[in-house]
Amino acid sequence: PNEERVIIIYKDNVKKTDKDNLEKKGGKIKTLLDKIHGVAVQIDQAKLEEIKSDPNVAQVIEDTIMYASLSTSVPQIGANLVQSSGITGKNAKVCIVDTGVDDTHPALNHLVAEFDFVNNDNDATDDNGHGTHVAGIIASHDTTYKGVAPDALLWLPKFLLVTEWDLHPMLLLQSTGVLQMGLM
Repeated sequence: PNEERVIIIYKDNVKKTDKDNLEKKGGKIKTLLDKIHGVAVQIDQAKLEEIKSDPNVAQVIEDTIMYASLSTSVPQIGANLVQSSGITGKNAKVCIVDTGVDDTHPALNHLVAEFDFVNNDNDATDDNGHGTHVAGIIASHDTTYKGVAPDALLWLPKFLLVTEWDLHPMLLLQSTGVLQMGLM
């Protein structure tokens, strides 16, 4: 059979009868998606129109495999098309409130400023890697793993320890004048 993996979203909670109907049609339920009233199912393409016409079904979506890699995710959201039209984040200021940044990372050279609000100093070294990862998603200028806005200017205040918020970031951003400086 010519099977396809799809996500079927129901108008209400997925009922046993919904699952039974899918199995009668030869569907193999892979995952129950309670939060969105849906199921991920492997099913013969010939049965899809029948499923779409079910009055309890709100939507049928192709279950596309996604990869967590900038080389595929930037094109996946169309950012490469925006970049090719000349919009690269140049002169845009982005404030990333996170675990800090590895300011020696070769793909990141657009740091406007960094400050460590956890240790109260100018060295916002990333103890976790998450802040550097987020900065790369936004502004990496690496050839293979180019960020969404590779020419954006980054300001990276460190507010997070390895596993938790250390201080309330919005209060500190307001009290330090960051919001008034237009960095956010």
